[in-house]
Amino acid sequence: MVQTARRSTPIRSCHCFWRVRLRRLATTLICMVVASGPSAAYADATADVEVVRLLGGLVDYAPSGMPDISQCRAEWSRAAAGPDAPAQWTYAGPVALADVLWWLDSRAEPAPTPPDRAADGYPLVTAYPVFGPAPDDHDAQNIGPLVREIAARAGTDGGGRTQRLRGTEWSEMVTATRDYVERRRLAADFGITSRIRPDGAWFAEQVAAEAGVLVLLGMWEQQGESWRRVGGHYVALAGAAADGSRIEVADPLLDSAGAGGAGRAAPADALRHSCREAPSAHDDVSAVSHDAYALFPPVGVPDAPSALAGYFTPATAHNAAAFADQNPAEHLADHAGAWQRTTPVMVVDAALALAPRRAAGSAPPQGSPTAPASPPPSATAEPGPTTGTATSTPDATSAPPTATLELPALPTLAAPATRSPWGGLKPVVPVGTVWLPIALRPRR
Repeated sequence: MVQTARRSTPIRSCHCFWRVRLRRLATTLICMVVASGPSAAYADATADVEVVRLLGGLVDYAPSGMPDISQCRAEWSRAAAGPDAPAQWTYAGPVALADVLWWLDSRAEPAPTPPDRAADGYPLVTAYPVFGPAPDDHDAQNIGPLVREIAARAGTDGGGRTQRLRGTEWSEMVTATRDYVERRRLAADFGITSRIRPDGAWFAEQVAAEAGVLVLLGMWEQQGESWRRVGGHYVALAGAAADGSRIEVADPLLDSAGAGGAGRAAPADALRHSCREAPSAHDDVSAVSHDAYALFPPVGVPDAPSALAGYFTPATAHNAAAFADQNPAEHLADHAGAWQRTTPVMVVDAALALAPRRAAGSAPPQGSPTAPASPPPSATAEPGPTTGTATSTPDATSAPPTATLELPALPTLAAPATRSPWGGLKPVVPVGTVWLPIALRPRR
């Protein structure tokens, strides 16, 4: 079209030529701001904004507010999709929803009891069957079964339906959440609302309503003149500024605040906040990294009012491999694409709010709201044997802290059974992520 116009109408073709050039220049500048400068452009303006956090001090059991369980477990991962792709942890959706359900159950306990004593007064999260005495519903050993139940309901990694899927599709997660609540006969206790492309004001409203919120993040990349959704991730909302300019999230993979970034980490010990190096440290849900991000409008992304400033930068763009081709959304399928290894933008694609309709157990919730946002801890995580780092920049005057974000090393599985020296079978059974042989009694 441009060549045809050039031959027939030289003046108009000149205008078209410069219009295209100016459009591309503007797009490039926007991408530079989004990729490398949203923290300077937006985080500076919100760095001193007070964040209202969800209820903390819950002794049964969410002492630090919204839990921040880590997804870095070999059993919650998938092998590499190709020779140039890494293995990925794919259970962000079930883990983030487990955070939400755990907090709502803790808030609703009518007779709160520390988890070292078995007591369950509200059935949103329950103890799973084990050998021996039943544990408390908030015992750390219930995390694995809870996450697996959610994953089975949501069809995570295909769930036997399709092996092409990596992670969890959004509409399946919404359906699974409603089903989970209904199966526990608690549908009357919650208003469940799904919101496409929520803004900061909506998040502030949910925090004020003491709702638990699951957030679907979309990884968007500019490809030519359009933007493509090239991956996704799930987090749980931990707090929001009253003016909607900033949110804090419990991220199943990244612990930016725990490495010294913006937000709140408890405890301040950075070694407690490494998804790979200490994947079970957050199983004691008193340990959290609530990562803070300024919200900004991602220019060019279709119908997107909010993105997380500084989730990716040019220096950390390679970390996008951890999210590529994961956690799709059916309503955004027309925008799906393959990551071209440039700096993406993490956009708020959707959210699901579970708002309590009455006071917990006919009694006021335990505890009190956690304190407003405090300066990030000075401790900084030492990078371990990782494949990359990710950062969140609290302001433009300090160098961005480095937070550990690693890709999973899958275990080598032994053969299911071998011949014993005594002549019997020697099966190999899983114990955690270690496969150990157990010899049977020798033949006589």
